[in-house]
Amino acid sequence: MHQTRSVRAGLTAAAVAAVIAAPSLGAPALAQAGPGADCVDGRAGIYPCDHVDMDSFLPLPVLGLGNGNDIWGWTDPETGKEYALMGSSLATGFVDVTDPADPVLIGYLPSEVPGVFLLWRDIKVADDFAYIVSEIDGHGMQVFDLTKLRDATGSPPTIFSADAVYTGGPEGEEGLGHVHNVFVNEETDIAYPVGSNTCINGGDDPENGGLHMVDVSDPRNPTFLGCALVPAPTDPEAPNNNYSHDVQCVVYRGPDPDHQGSEICFGSNEDAVVIYDVTVPTAPEILSVTGYDTAAYTHQGWLNADQSVFVFGDELDELDGTVGNTTTYTMDVSDLDAPSAPKAFTHDSTAIDHNLYLTDGFMYQSNYAAGLRIFDLATSSLVDAELTEVAFFDVFPAGDPTEFVGTWSNYAFFDSDTVVVSTILSQESGLFVLDPNLTKVSIGDAAATEGDGGTTPMTFEVVLEEATDDPVTVAFQTADGTAVAGEDYEEASGTVTIGPGETVAEITVQVLGDTVEEGAETFTVTLSDPQKGLLGDAEATGTIRDAQSDAAPGGAGDGDGAVREPAPPLPATGGGLLWVTLGGVLLAATGGLRRRRR
Repeated sequence: MHQTRSVRAGLTAAAVAAVIAAPSLGAPALAQAGPGADCVDGRAGIYPCDHVDMDSFLPLPVLGLGNGNDIWGWTDPETGKEYALMGSSLATGFVDVTDPADPVLIGYLPSEVPGVFLLWRDIKVADDFAYIVSEIDGHGMQVFDLTKLRDATGSPPTIFSADAVYTGGPEGEEGLGHVHNVFVNEETDIAYPVGSNTCINGGDDPENGGLHMVDVSDPRNPTFLGCALVPAPTDPEAPNNNYSHDVQCVVYRGPDPDHQGSEICFGSNEDAVVIYDVTVPTAPEILSVTGYDTAAYTHQGWLNADQSVFVFGDELDELDGTVGNTTTYTMDVSDLDAPSAPKAFTHDSTAIDHNLYLTDGFMYQSNYAAGLRIFDLATSSLVDAELTEVAFFDVFPAGDPTEFVGTWSNYAFFDSDTVVVSTILSQESGLFVLDPNLTKVSIGDAAATEGDGGTTPMTFEVVLEEATDDPVTVAFQTADGTAVAGEDYEEASGTVTIGPGETVAEITVQVLGDTVEEGAETFTVTLSDPQKGLLGDAEATGTIRDAQSDAAPGGAGDGDGAVREPAPPLPATGGGLLWVTLGGVLLAATGGLRRRRR
């Protein structure tokens, strides 16, 4: 969330609430934790949704955390338990979400500066340690050993203390105090507090804290490594671009051959995306600074899997009117030294966008009043800013105002596919534990040889890409191609269900036999309206062959889900060789060759 960077003092609850337009708050949420609700006919309880079930929620009053903010997660490598780390104005809460229908508040880590109320807090996790920062003056970066959660039951919730607090910094500056955000590169054990009171570039803004690098290879003894600074502009009217609001740093394995294996950071720096090479922390390089015409507050972003595209949001472009509806930007970073100009995708909503993350083929966006929005990267073109939304869960059912209400962030990296979502004010509930139904269901082509009369079954396989705990139901409908329903096949429609723990179901269409030589004819079967899943390859071709045909036309070959008539019996042979042709390959076999089973 954005704030004016000259305002650093603790705010009162009334002052923070005044940021929110009162009419947008709607009725207060339930004051007690409640059960979940499946997404049925576009609603999960009172919440608008599509392909996302609500397993449970814990309202902020129950969590006792004040106003909510950032969220992250941790999976215990020994027990497999999953925990949500929920930030707030007062503390960080640890919630066991291993059973997503029954979350348990385990305990809290209070702010390092007690008694100060401030909305902003951020959390990241690496190697079983949490790294927590706050905008509170003098807070520093807390380091917390998450394995302590193993011995806590939540009855009552445990009040924890930090294992270390980092307040270091460059010589000649005060130590790390207030910090807006933090990122940790788990591969290199480097933490990156950003937007702090340190790493100033000497410009006219005394609060333009840039990239601050910390060695956390020994988490209980973090040490300062260096600052990565954007040079101050000579033109006083030019943007400074040193202040970094958020950052993602990776060991680079993307398409740019000049930077393979380097530690590269992508900073969202108010007016531009700044790409750094910090392989040598004491001698960092600025590779590029890329602005865009509608820039209002470059907020946060994330790389795609092959590190070729950086996707980011601008938190104030909707509010300031530089764009209309919610806007997401994509930037081709195949050349780190000269990235392409950002391209814009416009959503249907008018909400302000906030944090987004890309993982396992999907993008998860927390867009304030519009809630959690999920995009399928397989059917999107990131480089062209063409995004396909496939699911959502709206945590703020009162509407989509262009205001700071609704969801702050989400964590979608659990192996269980549970997604946890944080919200801001106590009037809007608190921690949502969600179950997106994103497994794709597809249908394969099929073929059958018609008889001289009667019917012959043609069987299509409907395949789920992975088994789920819930049944997945999908509708289907046949449609004519060159084959005509009632003459060549029987029209079919209905639904088919793949049971829990299963991955395959079948649709059977009856082919009508005749004695007329017509050549191969085709029709289609199309899937629609999946329940508890998404559509993958939704259309299949059914090929009807004449009895005299030796092969189906293209589209129904081996491995495509086709069902074929069994081969005719082979003649008995003695001990001599039998020569047969299979798939165009001449084969020899001795004795009683048996036909191949399919």
